[in-house]
Amino acid sequence: ETDSYINASKLVFALIRDTATYRNRKMYVVFLLMFTVSFADSDNVVENSTRIIDVNSQDPNGAVPLHLAANRCDTNKVQWLINNGAMVNIRNNARDLPLHVAVNKGCLDVVAILVEAEEFRGANKNVKDRNGNTPLHLAVYGKNPEMVKLLMAKKVDIETRNEIQDVPLITAVWLGFREVAGLLIKGGANINVKNKDNNTPLHLAVTKNDIEMVKLLLGKGADTEALNKNGDVPLITAAWNGFVEVASLLIDGGANKNVKDHDGNTPLHVAAHKNYAQLITMLIAKKVDLEVKNDIRDTPLITAVWRGFRKVTRLLIEGGANRNVGNKDNNTALHLAVSKNNIEMVRLLLEKKVDTEAVNKDQDVPLTMATFNGFVVIISLLMDGGANKNVQNRDGNTPLHLVVYNNDRELVKLFIGKKVDLELKNNIGDTPLVTAVWWGYKDVARLLLEGGANVNGGNRDNSTPLHLAIIKNNTELVNLLLEKNADVEAATGDGSVPLMTATSNGLQQLVSRLIERGANKNVQDRNGNTLLHLAIFNSDEEMVKLLLSQGVDKDRKSVNGDSPVLAAVWLGFRGITRLLIEGGANKDIENRDNNTPLHLAVVKKDVEMVRLLLDMKVDTEIPNKDREVPLTTAAWNGLEEIVSLLVEAGAKKHVTNKDGNTPLHLAALRCYPSLVKYLINVQFPLDIKNRDGFTAYKVAVNHCADVLPLFTVGVDN
Repeated sequence: ETDSYINASKLVFALIRDTATYRNRKMYVVFLLMFTVSFADSDNVVENSTRIIDVNSQDPNGAVPLHLAANRCDTNKVQWLINNGAMVNIRNNARDLPLHVAVNKGCLDVVAILVEAEEFRGANKNVKDRNGNTPLHLAVYGKNPEMVKLLMAKKVDIETRNEIQDVPLITAVWLGFREVAGLLIKGGANINVKNKDNNTPLHLAVTKNDIEMVKLLLGKGADTEALNKNGDVPLITAAWNGFVEVASLLIDGGANKNVKDHDGNTPLHVAAHKNYAQLITMLIAKKVDLEVKNDIRDTPLITAVWRGFRKVTRLLIEGGANRNVGNKDNNTALHLAVSKNNIEMVRLLLEKKVDTEAVNKDQDVPLTMATFNGFVVIISLLMDGGANKNVQNRDGNTPLHLVVYNNDRELVKLFIGKKVDLELKNNIGDTPLVTAVWWGYKDVARLLLEGGANVNGGNRDNSTPLHLAIIKNNTELVNLLLEKNADVEAATGDGSVPLMTATSNGLQQLVSRLIERGANKNVQDRNGNTLLHLAIFNSDEEMVKLLLSQGVDKDRKSVNGDSPVLAAVWLGFRGITRLLIEGGANKDIENRDNNTPLHLAVVKKDVEMVRLLLDMKVDTEIPNKDREVPLTTAAWNGLEEIVSLLVEAGAKKHVTNKDGNTPLHLAALRCYPSLVKYLINVQFPLDIKNRDGFTAYKVAVNHCADVLPLFTVGVDN
C-alpha cells in the first residue's frame, strides 16, 4: 500500500506539471487528488496538488476532499483544506456535509474543527442531512456520549426535529441509550417533548418496556399524565402491553392509578380486557378503584366476564369487586356469563354467591335468559344454585312458558322434573299448557298433561285448551285433550262451550267428535243461540246438515225469540231455510212479535224467500201481535209481486187488520195505483168498511184521488 501511495503521489506531481494533460484529464486528476487526500501520508503531496487543482472539486459521488479527510478523521488534512479555501457546506450525493460525515465516523477533533469553521463562516451547525437529522441526532444514533457532550458544548439546538418529527431525546429514548438520554436532559432537553404521535419520552420508554429508562425519566420529573394522540397516558400504555413492573414504577412515581383512556377504560379495565392476571394482582395491591365504569358502563369485572377470563374474574371478586354490579343494560356478571353460555364462568360466579335474581333492563333474570337461549347445563346450574325456578319476566312468562314457546321438549322435561309450577299464568292469562296448545305443540302439551297440568285451565277469556285446539282446528290436540278428560262443557267468558266454538268455525269433524264424546248438542250461548243458530249465522249449509243429522232441537229459540228457521229467513238464506223445514223445523213458528217466517220474508221484501215458503205450504193467515197477516203487511208496503204470490197461494182477500182495513184499504191509503188496480181486478171486496166506517173507495177519496177512476161506477161511497 505504501508503494501505491508513493506512485500515486508521483503521478499527481507529473500531471500537475503537465498543464495540458490536467486540462484534458481534469476528472482523472481530481480522482487522483481524492485518492491522495484519502491515503497519502504526505501533506506535501496534498499541498502541491491543490496549487493547480480546485480544493472544492467533487468526485463522481459528489464528495470534496474535505468529505474524504473527515471520513478518515485526518485532523491535519481537514485543517489544511479549510485553511486553503475548502468549503464546509458542500453536500455529497447523499446530501451529507463533511460535518455529518465526521459525526457519523465519531471523529471528535474533526467535528470540533468543522463546527468552529462553520461558526466562523456563518454556516449552520444545526444543518440537517437528507433525513432531517442534525449532527446531534447523528451523535445520538451513534450512541456517542462524548460527541453529544461536544456538540452540546458547541451550543447546538437540542430541540430540532428530524423528518419523522423526533428530537434527539426522543431518538435516544426510543433506542434505549440511557447515558445519552441523561446527557440531553442534563443539557436542558425538554423531558416532556412529544413526537408526531404526541408520545413523550416516557411513553416511548414504557412502550419499549425499558425499566431503567423509565426510572431515569421518572427521576428527572417526567410528566406521568401526558396524553398521546390516542388519549393514552404512559400508565395506560403499560397496561395495554402488560408491563407489570413498569406500571408499578409509574404508580409509585405518582401516576394516577385510576386514569381513563379515550374509551373511559382504567388500567384495571385494560388488564381485565387483556387477561393480564399479574397486572390485575399488582393493581389490586395498589388499591385501585374496582368499580369505575368505562364509557359503555362496564366495570373491570364486567369486562373480564364478557371476555371469558375466569382467573381474572376470580382475582377481581376476591379483591373486593362488586359481583352484582350491572352494565348499561343492567346485565350483571351472571347475566353476561349466561348469555355467552360460559358454563365454567357461571360455576365460578355461583360459587362466589352472586345474586341469581337480579333483573336487567328487560326485567330478565339470568335463568330467564338461559331458558330463552336453551342453555340446558346452565339452566340446571342456576336452579341448583337457588335461582327461582318460577320467576316471571316482564311479560309474565315463567321459564316453563319460554321453553314451551321454543317447543323444546327436553327442557320441558327438565323443568317438570324440577317441580316447577305448571299453572302460573303470564300477562295475557296463558298457562304453559294453553301456550303449547295455541302453538300446536302436541308433544309438549302431552308432557305437560302427563306432568300434572290442569287440562281445563283457561286463559283470561276462560278459553280452555280444548277451545283453543278447536279454534286452531287441530284434531290431534283435540283428541289428546279429550283423551285426558277435558271438560266438553267448559264455557268461555261469553258463554261459548267447545262445541259452539267448533260449530262457529265450521269444523264438522270436530263437532261430530265432541257430540260423540257427550257434548250437549242443544247447548245455548248467553244470547240463547243454539248450534243451529251459529251455523246459520255463518251461512254454513253443510254444518246445518250435520247438526240436523245429529238430531239437534230444530225449534229452540234464542233470547230474542228467534228459532233457527226464523234466523235463516231473516238473513235471506233460502237453502238453509229449505233444509230446516225439510228437516222438520216448524215452518210457522212465531217470534216474540208473533211474526212467522212468512211475515219476515215479506218485511225483508224477499220475493224468492216468499215463493220458497209458499212452496213449503206455510200458513198465510197467522196474524202477528199487531194483527197483521203477511198479505196486509205486503199491501201496506206496496209489494205487488208478493201480494200476487200470496193471493195465488190462497191468502184470504177479505182479511182485515186491527183497524179493520183490508189489503185494498191499505193500497188506497198508501196511494199505490198499480196495486189498487190489481186488487180490484182479482175481485178484492169493495164494500167492506174499516173501523172508521170507510170503504176502500172512501179512503181513496180522502187520500189518493189518482186511483178513483179505478173503482167501478155505482160503488157505495
